[in-house]
Amino acid sequence: MALPILRLRPMISVLLVGAIIAAIWLSWGTQTGQQLMRQPRAFGADVQAWVVEHPLLAPLIFLAAYQLCAMLILPIWWLQILAGFGFGLAWGCTYAALAAAITATVTTLFSRWLAGEWFKRRIETNRQRIQRLEEALGHNGLLVVMAVRLLYFLPFGISNYLFGLTRIIAAEVFWGSLLGGLPALALYVTAGADPLLWKDWRYWIIFIPVNLLLLAPLFIRYRYPQWFKRIGMQ
Repeated sequence: MALPILRLRPMISVLLVGAIIAAIWLSWGTQTGQQLMRQPRAFGADVQAWVVEHPLLAPLIFLAAYQLCAMLILPIWWLQILAGFGFGLAWGCTYAALAAAITATVTTLFSRWLAGEWFKRRIETNRQRIQRLEEALGHNGLLVVMAVRLLYFLPFGISNYLFGLTRIIAAEVFWGSLLGGLPALALYVTAGADPLLWKDWRYWIIFIPVNLLLLAPLFIRYRYPQWFKRIGMQ
């Protein structure tokens, strides 16, 4: 059983790379793809009408599209804008946040299965340095994922694959993506649901404190690490 799996992973890797290249070309090399990426609002009315006709199926299709983009390392902001059109602000943020958390977790686990062992073998010569990095990430996985989401260190799709090469566990990826990704996706969902809200001071009265609240644990962890040690977190 082990031998077929070892042979299967390189084949899947090749297919994945081919699919990513094809997806990038379809997204940026075709007229429809370019319009979808640059002007997703042009599809807003069609998306809204389709959601009204398929209220139960629409969230599942949205999740599937999100997962596909995550796996193929495509931008996901345009999906968040369309979520605002199709589901409105509240449900759009809800579906987008859940989709981000689920797809990030699935992609991370897939990356770990596909390349985790290979990556560890490749870096064996730098084992001591990598082990220190893994221990730091593994013990603070939730905060690492939140930092990547809140501070936009890496694109969504790429970061998920990189998480799979570390000791960060699935639950940390899920909750870190759910919480850390909320501020950014809320802005994009608002762009689809009602961009006039950006001019309403009450919107920012809610948005800014939520963002600061989510950033607070990151600041405390690296400014005052001894506080985390006192409660058993390293």
